[in-house]
Amino acid sequence: MAIYKLSAQVDDDYGSLVLTTELSHFNEYRFSGKPAGNWKPITLQWSVNKCTGKPPSKINDVVHVFGAGLDIAVNEKAKCIFAPALGDAAEFLPVTVIGDQENNWYIINVINVINNALDENKSKFKTLRSGERGPAKKVVFDDSNIPDNNVFVYPHTYSNLMLKGDLLKKSIEDSVITGVEFKKCITNSDTLSKAC
Repeated sequence: MAIYKLSAQVDDDYGSLVLTTELSHFNEYRFSGKPAGNWKPITLQWSVNKCTGKPPSKINDVVHVFGAGLDIAVNEKAKCIFAPALGDAAEFLPVTVIGDQENNWYIINVINVINNALDENKSKFKTLRSGERGPAKKVVFDDSNIPDNNVFVYPHTYSNLMLKGDLLKKSIEDSVITGVEFKKCITNSDTLSKAC
């Protein structure tokens, strides 16, 4: 069964969000695969187009977030689609978006951590200054350790939303939400895909 990384399409015509809250505030809630607890909404703003200097002309339902290891934000419409698919594996944390009073926006915190999701022999890891092993720079999943039709994260990349199963992917693709992108990942039984 295939494994996918869910992300947002990034395009100059469509909006992305940028963290404006001081990092010290956000670091209190840095995602670790655990519930956020006493979440205080962080503040985001729309990025400015580098060529035109103007705010985005179009906004997707799923958008990329730049800053502090975040990955995507979803609006209320996307949350209604994602919530049943993600179930208890994730929580939707409200954020404040400057200049957008029409939509409610959320960051997805996936709380289903699979510690042995990676194939330790085929994945390649960074080495930290301390000499300890750091995050993976080439990810190869051990699909035998990941239950089918599952949403998960793995250590060192808690902001990446991973899916195992075509049913979950199809339910999101068949919806009316915009801005979603799926990247098929390498597993130890399928080496034809690109690394996540």
